[in-house]
Order: sequence, then C-alpha cells, then structure tokens
Amino acid sequence: MNRLIGERDYSVQEVCHLLLGLPLQEDSRVVRSVDCRLPERHNHTLEFSENDEVVEQKKTAYEKYLERPEDLEGVS
Repeated sequence: MNRLIGERDYSVQEVCHLLLGLPLQEDSRVVRSVDCRLPERHNHTLEFSENDEVVEQKKTAYEKYLERPEDLEGVS
C-alpha cells in the first residue's frame, strides 16, 4: 500500500479529515472564481426557492462583478 502512494505516511488526523470531507486548513480569505469567457458561454446557477421550485439566478457572477461600485474598480 505504501508503494502505491509514494511511501508517504498519513497521520490519523489527516485521514479522518479526508474521510469526513473536512478542510485540512482554514483561511481568512474567500476565493471566488469568475468566469471570464464570453457571456453566452457562462454557466447559470440554479437555486431552490422556499416552495422547492427551481429558480435560475438572473445574473452571473461576472455580470455582478461588472456592475460593482466605482470605489471597487481597483480591487480584483
């Protein structure tokens, strides 16, 4: 088994985190991916409403980014 994984030893804590789907680290920064392809190639997000109906979001993350306030123009 060790030869298959490159002779790396996994700690019990690391194995438990991986099996439970928990993050191995936390960071104070939030990373948000923005799709910069042509607008017609963007994926649209679907959400469930309170009535369990599927609702498509009106704006993509890229459209929201383009409509950001002027004081945030220099912030990437």
